[in-house]
Amino acid sequence: MRTAVIIPVFNAAATVAAATQSALSQEQAGAIEVIVVNDGSTDETGEVLKSFGGRIKTVSQANRGLAAARNAGADAAGAADYLAFLDADDLWLPDKLQLILAELARNHGAVLAYSDLLTMDSQGQPLSDSLIKRPQAHAPSLAELLRQWWPILPSSVVVRRDALERCGRFCEEFGGSGHEDVDCWLRLRELGDFVYLDRALVRYRIDPDAAATLKYETNFTLLAQRVRDRYGARGRPLLRAMRRGYVSAFGYRGLVALRAGDRRGARQAFFRALGYAPLDPQTLLRLGRTFLPAVLARSLSGNSRVHRLPRSRT
Repeated sequence: MRTAVIIPVFNAAATVAAATQSALSQEQAGAIEVIVVNDGSTDETGEVLKSFGGRIKTVSQANRGLAAARNAGADAAGAADYLAFLDADDLWLPDKLQLILAELARNHGAVLAYSDLLTMDSQGQPLSDSLIKRPQAHAPSLAELLRQWWPILPSSVVVRRDALERCGRFCEEFGGSGHEDVDCWLRLRELGDFVYLDRALVRYRIDPDAAATLKYETNFTLLAQRVRDRYGARGRPLLRAMRRGYVSAFGYRGLVALRAGDRRGARQAFFRALGYAPLDPQTLLRLGRTFLPAVLARSLSGNSRVHRLPRSRT
């Protein structure tokens, strides 16, 4: 069995070499081809990729977004039976592929396998030894995927190539990045079971800023439409859960602005939050603070916490 590792990259010259090397350094995982899709990078990414010579296959294209970059990698995968995804700022542990592929070999009906992840900050420093918490530390049914966002992060995923083709691959209508993975996992789950390996096999880089969530907002409208069209009322709980994530992220942005004395910016953020939950009492109270005197508003703003939906990205 052959495995193609697909690494989409856009302007990640600082991290893509380490990500690529972590794929090339996999232990006893059989025949592996590493395919890096340079999705229109304008930094030094191209030069970094040249340093790997013939050890990787490089596909270059105009910037088309994460979904299109992953699909381009699948097109270049030749006779691969499995497709493994790795984002350009994440890292695999050395036995990642070996263990995930073994799970797929043991579960012939499974179409996708994934694992837990370690988290690290933007400088590569460890934050936690597990991303997936107990209530979600199992492979979900389709019903569970439609009830809440599920932590299946692309860098932890290996799929059977034929299943990805049958489900229609990643929807290229999703521009940039964000939510294309949720859409794809739903369609894949219709075709067969998922397998979860309760072991952290990926070092996953997170951005401790609410902007990491909010930059995907433009793709949420498309995801919501596709979920409604395909699943009807069954998909409403998932969309409600994701809307709550945006309410939290905009709420965080508003509190930060309010504590900095930027009442206009805070007001704009809270209005955006109300767009996802018009009657949310906490947001309405926060909005009210923006009309109070600045000193009083800052004293009532309290401590701010970062809220975010995990992302995928080029």
